[in-house]
Amino acid sequence: MLKLEIIEPEGEEASDFCGRTHAAEAVERGIIPSLAPPHGRCHECKLPGCSATVFFEHDTGRVHDFCCRTHAYQAGALSGGGSSGGGYAAQGPRCALPGCARAVYVDPASGRAHDYCGRTHAREHAQMQSDGAAAAAAAAAAAAAAAAAAAPRDCSLPGCSQPRRLDPYTGQPMHFCSHNHRQRAEERGLGAILEAGVERVFTMSRPNATGHTDTGFQLSLLTRTHADFAPVREQFLSKWTKPGTPPSVIRVFKVKVPDHVFRGGSARRTYSSAPMNVVIHVFKVKVPDHVFSVIRVFKVKVPHHVIQMSVIRVFKVKVPDHVFSSAQMSIICVFTVTVPDLVFRAYDAYKQLKGNRVRRRFHGTSCGIDCNFFVNLRDGPCGGHDCAVCGICTHGFLMEYSGATAERTNFNLRYGRGLYFSSISGKSHDYAELSEHVSPSNGHAARWRVMFVCSVVVGNAFETEEPTLAGPLPPAAHDSIVANPSAGKLNYDELVVYCNEAAIPTFMIAYTLPY
Repeated sequence: MLKLEIIEPEGEEASDFCGRTHAAEAVERGIIPSLAPPHGRCHECKLPGCSATVFFEHDTGRVHDFCCRTHAYQAGALSGGGSSGGGYAAQGPRCALPGCARAVYVDPASGRAHDYCGRTHAREHAQMQSDGAAAAAAAAAAAAAAAAAAAPRDCSLPGCSQPRRLDPYTGQPMHFCSHNHRQRAEERGLGAILEAGVERVFTMSRPNATGHTDTGFQLSLLTRTHADFAPVREQFLSKWTKPGTPPSVIRVFKVKVPDHVFRGGSARRTYSSAPMNVVIHVFKVKVPDHVFSVIRVFKVKVPHHVIQMSVIRVFKVKVPDHVFSSAQMSIICVFTVTVPDLVFRAYDAYKQLKGNRVRRRFHGTSCGIDCNFFVNLRDGPCGGHDCAVCGICTHGFLMEYSGATAERTNFNLRYGRGLYFSSISGKSHDYAELSEHVSPSNGHAARWRVMFVCSVVVGNAFETEEPTLAGPLPPAAHDSIVANPSAGKLNYDELVVYCNEAAIPTFMIAYTLPY
């Protein structure tokens, strides 16, 4: 074999091999005895000023240029490159192992920068990722198992306790015990129960402007075991600051609007239709449980074009006497409502555009004279185009209808045509007059009304204590008006926004007053 002897600079002793690799190979072949560990001046650390012996790998026989990694990094930083045995970039990417700030290793032959400072950290990170993936898979499996265990197993037709069957033709779950019960449910306007804690599901469709039935409601009556029950009561009850006896809360609806509202459609702003991952948040409200009686709460959950509401049963709660003189309330069930995807995405895009400044506020409105579903569970929502409750659930808030209820109830629009909200439930109660139905409650005639709980994007708010404002509204460079109460001017706060995307309904409360 042709051999070139390498003469070390500065008159050092000549080596018998062209490099350490061939020297190690010679040891393996038995040509020369095993290499001795590094020793002497020829094996000193190459970092200027360091005379420590270089690091030696006993397993491989590899002799490094430096005594430790720290000096290797320092030498790389000083010289801007590596040595014959490989180097570390003075600048540029750092080791991919979380917590390590060292420079990545650079292969001297190819110039390739690796992802890690060394093999040890590469192996460590691989193990971390493997452990994380395994933990995530285990968590997902546990969640799936829990969901399967909690899934409803009885027939979806109310009153039937027979187990569900698979469709013999498709092999898919029918959610009913038989085709006969599924047909009977459809005839009654009832749908499949898809989650635990639901007593029944109301379904209906509503033609849109083009005549297609691609929008509608789905109302699910939830039992007291449902996890979403409790949130809504407290804000309504604790924020009833008006004088007099507060009403009894009978039902709370959580709203989900249809797809075309959530995404914005062609009539909405261009940014509202941008694709994005959506997480629908359930806003939980804590209430002091005093004289109010919440009977039912509907939860709405929509697959694209359908509005869904669910009903959750509740329990008796005792609140401190200082909150109200009659401190006991009875809650029997609750309705939650969730907006459809199109509406939520339009709202979510606007919310992000305006810096995620969101407030939860009340909104009183009207409903159709025939819309009685929040009183009588045997009735479904009317779906009428003149019903504000069904319209808000289906389309969200629309500026073209803003102020209609206020005008019919002889209230002025203090701050121009916009969407009005308040943190005071008693204030919004004044605007809910045209939703009123007279019907028995707990054996006595009662006046039933409904009120929305909404998420409202404030954006850049113009704050005032004046009861009216002159000029264009909202004022230039502002997105909303926040009117704060002040002596002799405003009794209760108001929040006014001026575009459809600025608000979505999240809950609807059904409550009663003495007749």
